[in-house]
Amino acid sequence: VRVHLPFTVEVSGASSGTPYSDVTANAAVWHGTAPYTYSWTINGVPACGNSSTCMGELGPAGSVTTFAATVTDAEQNQAQGSASFPAYNCPPGSAPCQAPTAGSSGRAH
Repeated sequence: VRVHLPFTVEVSGASSGTPYSDVTANAAVWHGTAPYTYSWTINGVPACGNSSTCMGELGPAGSVTTFAATVTDAEQNQAQGSASFPAYNCPPGSAPCQAPTAGSSGRAH
């Protein structure tokens, strides 16, 4: 019996940052067939090209910047993942500014 594990992508990075600072998101791929191609958006706008990492700038204080990756494997399967990074006007980790990152992973379709 062969178990087929789903092709998935998880996007991760810093939990937050200061307004207009640069953050890097990373796409981790599981169970696909290499080589992979990457397509990124930041807040819905194409960005970063074919790379497993994507650097972008956060917005103003109180805003959330969402990085999304679509990854295609050698068999033309696609999976998506995203993560959102809030911008705060206080040092990371200080209350009440710190909030958890809302990240997600996706399965192939």
